[in-house]
Amino acid sequence: AEKTPPSLTFSELEDMLADPNITPQSRWILQTEFHKRLAVSFACLIFSILGVGLGAVTARRSGKSSGLVMAIGLIIVYWGLYVAGESLARQGTVSPVISMWLSNVLFLIVGAVALKKHWN
Repeated sequence: AEKTPPSLTFSELEDMLADPNITPQSRWILQTEFHKRLAVSFACLIFSILGVGLGAVTARRSGKSSGLVMAIGLIIVYWGLYVAGESLARQGTVSPVISMWLSNVLFLIVGAVALKKHWN
């Protein structure tokens, strides 16, 4: 039985993407899975940057509960963007690279702005 893209290992994904005889639709699905795994891995780092930047700014304003509410809200927004990007990539509407990394780039920008605001 043939494995589905989510069940492939990272090296199996790379090997299948290197195959010149793969159909364009299969390549698109495999690229989506490849970038999905990388984007989720980098999300931890991006949320760390975002947390430090926003945590330093919001700690002065109010109590701990507002930070929890903000964190849950940000996670919901991130996940919504991420799922929408994955859906667009699987449909073939947007490039897998752009759609899978867009939520990370947006949140990295927000985190960098918040961190820069705290730094100065």
